[in-house]
Amino acid sequence: MAPAASLSAVAAVLLLFSWPLLLAAEQPSCQLVISQLGPCLPYVLRSVRMPPDMCCNGVLFLGSRYSQDHEARQAICECVQHSISPVLPIDFDLVNTLPIACGINVHLPKLSFSVDCSQV
Repeated sequence: MAPAASLSAVAAVLLLFSWPLLLAAEQPSCQLVISQLGPCLPYVLRSVRMPPDMCCNGVLFLGSRYSQDHEARQAICECVQHSISPVLPIDFDLVNTLPIACGINVHLPKLSFSVDCSQV
């Protein structure tokens, strides 16, 4: 095999074995979490009866991209805990059933002010 061909073969094998690492989800920024879940506020504050489409789109995005990664779920949990004022009358039962209300099959971490985010 020519040196250039063997180098190409080695590069292809390395890429093949590193591909799962390249696809691993990075942690979502708090800004991303808030931008995706912000449209859900009217629903979780009980101002509207159904979550808006933009809310469900955000839930789908976060759930499909980050639900399998522990550190990402922890980042989502911590962002919600640090970004939402405890004086807001947020119904965390509604927050935690957003995927069901949206009719989508994704898993988000259980969220509330008392949840230990390291355990989600």
